[in-house]
Amino acid sequence: MTAESDIPDSNTMDINSGDQLTQRVARLSLRMMLGEATSAEHCEFEELLASDPAARQAYYHLLDVDQGLMEFAESGARVLPQSTAVSPARPVGKRPLRRLSSRGMRYLAVAMISVVTTIGVTRLLATSQPLVAADNRQRIVMQDATPAFLATFVRSTNCVWASDTATLMEGQRLLSGNLKLKSGLAEFRFDSGVRLVLEGPARLRIVSAQCAHLDAGKVVLHGHEMADEFALVTPRGTLFDVGTEYGTFVDDDGDVELHVFDGQVRIESAMVPAAESLVDAGDAKRLRTAQVESMSLNPEEFQREAPGRIAGGDPAIGGLLAYDGFNLPDPEDDWHAGGFGWSGPWLHHIGSPKLSTVLSDPQASIEFESRREADRAGLIRLAPKKELAKRSLAHPLRLNMDNVYYLSFSLRKVENVAPAVPQYASVSFRSSIAGEERRRIVVGMSSERLPILSHNDQNLQVAPPLMVGESYFYVVKIVAGSSTPDQILLRIYSKEEPPQAAEPSAWTVMTSPDFDQTEYDHVMIYSQGTTYEVDELRLATTWEAATSSATPQPPIEP
Repeated sequence: MTAESDIPDSNTMDINSGDQLTQRVARLSLRMMLGEATSAEHCEFEELLASDPAARQAYYHLLDVDQGLMEFAESGARVLPQSTAVSPARPVGKRPLRRLSSRGMRYLAVAMISVVTTIGVTRLLATSQPLVAADNRQRIVMQDATPAFLATFVRSTNCVWASDTATLMEGQRLLSGNLKLKSGLAEFRFDSGVRLVLEGPARLRIVSAQCAHLDAGKVVLHGHEMADEFALVTPRGTLFDVGTEYGTFVDDDGDVELHVFDGQVRIESAMVPAAESLVDAGDAKRLRTAQVESMSLNPEEFQREAPGRIAGGDPAIGGLLAYDGFNLPDPEDDWHAGGFGWSGPWLHHIGSPKLSTVLSDPQASIEFESRREADRAGLIRLAPKKELAKRSLAHPLRLNMDNVYYLSFSLRKVENVAPAVPQYASVSFRSSIAGEERRRIVVGMSSERLPILSHNDQNLQVAPPLMVGESYFYVVKIVAGSSTPDQILLRIYSKEEPPQAAEPSAWTVMTSPDFDQTEYDHVMIYSQGTTYEVDELRLATTWEAATSSATPQPPIEP
């Protein structure tokens, strides 16, 4: 039987753990205040605040302590580096504040850390009052925000992930965290524009849009002309790209090989003198524990691109979930029941037997000529009083699961009417589930002909306006997460700029990450005020399937 004295005291454990966290935050804050923090420490601090609410709370309390100490110092009091108690500052009046010297700033910083370390995080967080009170001083209140996405998992080739790493889907948006790739190639595009190609076995930690840690394995980094320096932290130093493509390898001992294919790489490491920190294209270095060696460039050691995979037509392997080209091979066919991936025809309302009154033109098409197949024609035309069509999906969009969806369609505004008349068109996902009827994902064209994107309470529109009489190809990306935020992205293409083979690095408009657990079970096409045309509607789980110009075939039933 376990004696009572052998049971750890949970309060003591929390205090010790909290004190260590606060001291870690305090040390990093001190080094940054004094301008002594390395780039790796900046990355560590950014990751800590992004991933740990307790660390953010401790940091804001540190700011409060620092503000109080600053007021205390400016009032003429002497700051003691080893103070364990600080008296409230007296009102200063309206005289101008004196700027502290760098030495004074150092004393203030040390005093702040001393106060926090001595008092401990438990007492620091137990009170809602600042340790140093000042009359009429507004406290900083930290609010936890929705986690920010930092990168996109672009493509993969034969990837096998470790058991403690969730299997990633192409197109998935990523938060900060650890990735362990047992084998295969994985390409990531960070929101800063930089691309990383990771070759397994490898361990990578995403810190921010401009920083990652490579603990083991191979990476090829492709810089971006608009991106700031990207910090790749390795066990032997931090690598910064300068308009660069380079490969690096971290072996089991933590030693690092660097091969620069293009541009330059700047190394920040205690073992590399500043005068020798830049490595030019065509050069290679090996960073060991206590020395740096020159070596021969060997591009063949690295997989510089991830080839990706070819999308199939079966939804199970990432093809189309639903399609309607509004084409009628037989003139006697009913346009309401065309395509595949649907549960029932196009209706005026879900649950009603009344078919949609939207018009069908089996001879017309608004596809770009470069994408149109010779035997493919047909579209629907929405006009006043013939403006609504709804259709249930055989495979609902489930935002309560980890998924990536793509919606594509062509849209054209046929004519303008008087500016005072509301005139807009949209394609949207809706839910008929009780309690979720007001949930929505909407894309289309506003009365001002601006591209619009809505996700529940977020309503976005962007300039410039689209042209009357011109066709536009809409591609919507829907990133769904069971425990991570959801995000909707929209890209619009014109005939002068058809969609590329790979997912773009820039989008026309995107929503902020938000949590949505809705199952969207039907599509609604709607217009108001004037005439619009819609063509080639596709719902898929890959970019390739959504943007393909080929006429899709229904999946073979098992």
